Amino acid sequence: MYCEDLRKAVVIADSRVMLGQDYDTDRKIHWLDQKTVAAFAGYSGIATQLMGGAQLRLKDQPETYEGSIIRALEHEMYQLWDEYKTGRRPRFRPDEALADGILATAIQETPILYAFHENGWAEPYVSGYRATGDGDRYARQILKHLYDPKMGVERAIEVGVYILVQIARLDSVVDDNAQVAVVEPKQKTVIRILNETDGGFDFEPEALREVKKKINGIESKRTKLFKALMEDVPGAREAFDKWVHEFAADK
Repeated sequence: MYCEDLRKAVVIADSRVMLGQDYDTDRKIHWLDQKTVAAFAGYSGIATQLMGGAQLRLKDQPETYEGSIIRALEHEMYQLWDEYKTGRRPRFRPDEALADGILATAIQETPILYAFHENGWAEPYVSGYRATGDGDRYARQILKHLYDPKMGVERAIEVGVYILVQIARLDSVVDDNAQVAVVEPKQKTVIRILNETDGGFDFEPEALREVKKKINGIESKRTKLFKALMEDVPGAREAFDKWVHEFAADK
């Protein structure tokens, strides 16, 4: 999603991946080059092939730019889609998604986000947000109410983690271990992956654990408030209505 009036962007993924007919925890946000990352939903092995093939194509080019990166990944995605899902003996059923995802690049002065589809089509979106993979409908529904293009990076991360927490409670193929990439083209480090450590990848880094702890605390209070309102606890509705009125007035 874009934030800070399109000056920055955040890419957020969960950590559950498909391995054949089973699920595991693995990395979903990958580097394509030093100014581009991509997060893929679908089969873990397919995503690895996509990134590896695109990197090989870019390696032979004297310099990379937005168009060359997109074409490299589009070509690799189309090749895999054509090999595995079309032809006389497709290896996957039509309803099985190989991989689709989100690409973020900081090559220009503002971040650019693309949605990638398994047939090799890259769709740029220049504002707002996009969700893909399992739980994408839930995510879009929540974002309709919580997304604000002016919000800062920290709030965008909180919204993204909140969405994962909510979807993980409804969909068993989504977990709440967030992977986060922050795209800030005008900073010295134009893209940061918050899960990366020295030589490793942390599925529950301290910063994101604190965000999830904050969200779970709010959820607990919200549940208690809802019960108090439903059970007509004396004074609860009046106090809540007063707070809502004061909050709206401040906004």
